[in-house]
Amino acid sequence: MKSRSSGSRSDPLAYALRLLNLRGRSSKELSFRLQLKGFSQEEIQRTIGYLIDRGFIDDRALAKELAEYGISVKHYGVRGVREFLRKRGIKEEIINEVLTERTDELSSAMEVAQKALYKNRNKTSDVKKQRIYGYLYRRGYSYDTIKRVLKKLSLD
Repeated sequence: MKSRSSGSRSDPLAYALRLLNLRGRSSKELSFRLQLKGFSQEEIQRTIGYLIDRGFIDDRALAKELAEYGISVKHYGVRGVREFLRKRGIKEEIINEVLTERTDELSSAMEVAQKALYKNRNKTSDVKKQRIYGYLYRRGYSYDTIKRVLKKLSLD
């Protein structure tokens, strides 16, 4: 891809590569950023296609990486990971594919709940239950998982 003849705006490929150098981005995210920079749809499509063909953009690999990050670092449940991936511009079909591989959220929820239980150790049983429920819910854990966790912790 050749550089733009106009000196006022940079080359879309160079800009895209700078963005990708900072962190992985989905094709939708990158397209949006290029659009904000003022590049034409034709330039954006050509740049995105070029980067996909050469492996610089791989939405499926990015989704797997982000899902793992969401689960292990952010301690999100399936619902939380789904929303996290949507915000990063991952297509629904890829999200579904990635999340079918990771459906057991109970162990992760138990780990998160144990930490929340420790933080609330001096509270009454009802307050502990409310706080753990709220925390897990906000992290995107399903109602069934939360109920199972509360039962295991004898807070149901």
